[in-house]
Amino acid sequence: MGEVYRGRDTRLDRTVAIKILPRELSHDPEFRQRFEREARALSSLTHPHICTVYDVGHNDGTDYLVMEYLEGETLADRLSRGPLPIDQLIRFGKEIADALETAHRAGIIHRDLKPANVMLTKGGAKLLDFGLAKWSATQIFRPHAGRPFDKTFEQEHPLTGVGSILGTIHYMAPEQLQGRPADSRADIFAFGALLYEMATGRRAFDGESAASVIAAILERDPPPARDVQSLTPPLLDRLLRACLQKDPELRMQSAHDVRLALEWIEEATPLAASPTLRRRASTIAVVVALLFLATMIALGMMLVRTLRHAAPLAVSVPPPPETSFRFSGDAAGPAVISPNGRLIAFVATDAHGMALWIRPLHEAKATKLPSTDGAMFPFWSPDSRSIGFFAGESLKRIEISGGPPVEIAHAPNGRGGAWSDRGVIVFAPQYEGGLFVVPASGGPAKPLTTVDRKSHSTHRWPVFIDSRRFLFLAANHEVGRADQTAIFRGDLDSREPRRLMSAQSQGDWSDGHVLFVRDGTLFALRLDDEPRDLPRPVAENVYSDSTTWRAAFSASKNNVLVYHSGGSGVGTQLTWFDRSGTVLGKLGERDLIDNVRISPDGRQVAVDIGDVVHNVWIFDVSSGLRRRLTYTAGIDMIPVWSPDGSRIAFSSSRQSAFDIYVMNANGAGGETRLITSNVRKVASDWSRDGRHLVFNHREPSSDLWVLNVDQRTPRSLVETPADEYSAQFSPDGRWIAYTSHETGRGEIFIAAFPTPAAKWQISTNGGRVARWRGDGRELFYLTPDNQLMAVELRMEGEAPEIVATKSLFVAKVKPIGLSYDVSRDGQRFLMNAMGDEGSRPLNVIVNLEIKEK
Repeated sequence: MGEVYRGRDTRLDRTVAIKILPRELSHDPEFRQRFEREARALSSLTHPHICTVYDVGHNDGTDYLVMEYLEGETLADRLSRGPLPIDQLIRFGKEIADALETAHRAGIIHRDLKPANVMLTKGGAKLLDFGLAKWSATQIFRPHAGRPFDKTFEQEHPLTGVGSILGTIHYMAPEQLQGRPADSRADIFAFGALLYEMATGRRAFDGESAASVIAAILERDPPPARDVQSLTPPLLDRLLRACLQKDPELRMQSAHDVRLALEWIEEATPLAASPTLRRRASTIAVVVALLFLATMIALGMMLVRTLRHAAPLAVSVPPPPETSFRFSGDAAGPAVISPNGRLIAFVATDAHGMALWIRPLHEAKATKLPSTDGAMFPFWSPDSRSIGFFAGESLKRIEISGGPPVEIAHAPNGRGGAWSDRGVIVFAPQYEGGLFVVPASGGPAKPLTTVDRKSHSTHRWPVFIDSRRFLFLAANHEVGRADQTAIFRGDLDSREPRRLMSAQSQGDWSDGHVLFVRDGTLFALRLDDEPRDLPRPVAENVYSDSTTWRAAFSASKNNVLVYHSGGSGVGTQLTWFDRSGTVLGKLGERDLIDNVRISPDGRQVAVDIGDVVHNVWIFDVSSGLRRRLTYTAGIDMIPVWSPDGSRIAFSSSRQSAFDIYVMNANGAGGETRLITSNVRKVASDWSRDGRHLVFNHREPSSDLWVLNVDQRTPRSLVETPADEYSAQFSPDGRWIAYTSHETGRGEIFIAAFPTPAAKWQISTNGGRVARWRGDGRELFYLTPDNQLMAVELRMEGEAPEIVATKSLFVAKVKPIGLSYDVSRDGQRFLMNAMGDEGSRPLNVIVNLEIKEK
C-alpha cells in the first residue's frame, strides 16, 4: 500500500524514513483510509519499541508519513536463517509484548502482526506497519494526550465489508478468518504464532494453499515446539499453547500477561549458557534430579511410616515478609491445603496488590505465583499439581510447576470451586444462583444445581467427597432466612441434592468426616450415607466471615488442617488520614461498618452498620458520638446526604428487593419512599441543586439511572452490557464520575450530565469509588490494590482534561462498598480501615485427630 524512501530532515539534521501513498492509489478510498489509519495509530503511540512518527502531511496530491529511520533487519529476514536462541527470543518477545500492551491500552489493535512487521535493531525490536490497525469503538480519554480518541472512526469508515478477511493469513486468529469481530486477543494469537516461529524456525500454521493454511488454523494445533526444537523450555511451550487457543475466551487475555510469563520463563531458564553447555547441564541436571528424587522418595516413605501413628503437631505459619493474608471479604483467598497435605495455597497482599502464593509445609519460604494479580478463593486439583482460582471476572487454573494462568470460564463474582478427578470443575460463578460444571481444560459451562428461591438465593463453596459427590453450602441473602442456611450433598450424575445439616459456613471433607464451623468452633461429623452420631469439636476460635458464609479453614484428605483464628469477624475502624497516609485520628469505635459519607458541612458522617441486619447511623465528628437513624429488621444501606445536609436518602429492603427512601437527618418524622419497583435500586449521590438522585438499577446488569426528586420520575442515564455503579455528581453538576466494567474490569469514567453523549476513561489500571474535591478540580479513586489516586483535572471545556495523576498512599480499607470519603478541601480522607488481621499467623495441624465418641 505504500513506498518507503530514506530521506534527510534538514532542519533537525537526522535521517528519516518517508512513507508515501502512490498517486495511483491515493484515489482509492480504501487505501487512503488505511494510510490515515496508520497515521492516526502511530501518532497516538509513544513507545521505545514502536516506530515513531515525526510528521504527516499531503503535498501535490501525495500523502506521506515521516517516520523514524531504523537500521537493522526484519524478523522475517532473521528467521530465514533459522530459529532464534532462547535469550534473543525472550528479549525480543518481551519488547514486542510491551509494545502491544501499550497499543491495546490505547484502544488500538494491530491486526497484522507478522515477522515482516518487526524490525530487529541495535536498540531491540520495533513494531511496524499499523496500516490495518483497528480502533476500539469506545471513546476513551487518554491521560497522556489530553484529548479523546475519535470513537466513530472504525464504525463510520470501515475498510472492508462484513465478513471479509483482513490481514496475513498465516498469523490470523480463527475469529478473523471467520469474519467475526476481533479484539486485542487476535493480536495475542498472532503473537503466539510469531513466538512459535522464533522458537522453531517454522510457521505454526502452514500449507500449500491459502485454503490449507486456513484449515490448519481453524482445525489443528501445531506440534509442540519442543518436538521441533528440543532446547525449547517447557514453560515456553505452555505459553505458546495458551496464546494459540482457538477460542479467544480460552486464550491468554492480555499482552501484559504474556510479557509477565516471558519474564518468568527468563528467570527460570539458564539463558547465558551456550547450546553445548546447556545440553551438558541438562544431562547433569537430569542425573542430579533423579538421585535427589530417589532420596526424597526414600525419606518420604520413612516420614509417612513415622507420621502415620504420630501425635498431632501444631505449628504457626506467618504471612510472607511485607505481606498480609487476605482471608475475609468478597475479594479474599483463605488458605487451602493441597489434597496430599504438603502445600498451602493462599492469597496475600503486598505493595503490588493481591496475588496467589504457595507455601510447602517442609519449607520456610512461600513463593508468589506470577500473573495471578487479583486472585480470589483458590482450590486445588486432585493431583495437587494445579490450582483453580478466580480473577478478572474469570475462573482460571495455573500449574504450580510454572507457566501462565489459563482461563476456563466466565465467573464475574466467583464463590468457590472444586476439582474432580473426572477432569471437571464445579464452581459458583456469581454470588447469587446455582452451581455450574465445566471441563478443567476449558469449554462451555453448564448449570449443575438449581436454587430453590423459596428457601435460598445462592449455592456456593463446593468441595468433592469422591469422584462424583460433593458438598456445597446453600444460603439466603434475605434477612430473617438465616435458619435456611445448610450444607447439601450434590452429585455430578444427579440433579437432586440432599440436605445434610444446618450450618453457618461451608463444609469441608477429611477422612470420612464433614468439617464445619458453628459459633467459632470447628466440628467434625462422620458421614456415611447420612450424618451419624454427634459432631466432635476439632478447633476453637476459627475465623468465620458471615458476609460470605465462608470460614477460614481447609483440610486435606490425610488429616492436615489449616485455619485462621479470630472468631466471627472483627469489623472496621473509621480513621482519618492526610494526603501522605499519616493517621490523623479515629472516629467512634470499631464495628461492622459500611459505606462512608461525610455531610456537606463536614460535621457529621453517615454510615450503615450491621452484619445480617443493617441500619443507618450518624457520627458527630467533633465528639465521636453516634446515633441511630433508621430502625429496621432488614437492610438500610448506603446513606446519601442532601446538598443542604437536612435529609438522607438510603436504599432499603424493608418492603421489596431494594427501594429508595428519604428521611430527615435529625430523625424527626418518618421515611418517605421515593421510588419502588421489582428491580433492585441503590442510591449513590444527590446533585448539588437538590433536583436529582443518581442510583444503580440492576436488571440484568447494574446500570446508572437518575431520579427527578420532585417529580419522582426515573430515567436511564448510562446503560451498557457491563456493570456501572457508585456514581457521583461533580460540584458544578455538569459531570458524573462512576465505575464501569465495560473494559473487562472496574475503571473510573467521567460522563457529561444530564446527557452523557460521550465518556472519558480516567483510570488505566483499575479503579473504584470515585470522589470529587469540593471545587471539582481533583478526582480521587482506589485501585484494585488499594492505592489512593489523585487526578488533577481541567473541567472548563467540553471535555475533561487530565493535568496530572499521582498515587497518594496505600489505603487498607474494606474491599467492598463506599470504603472512604474525602473532605471538601481534598486534604483529609475518612477511611473504613481494616485492622491487622492479615498479619496473624496461619495455624497448621498435622495428623489431625478426630476423636470418636
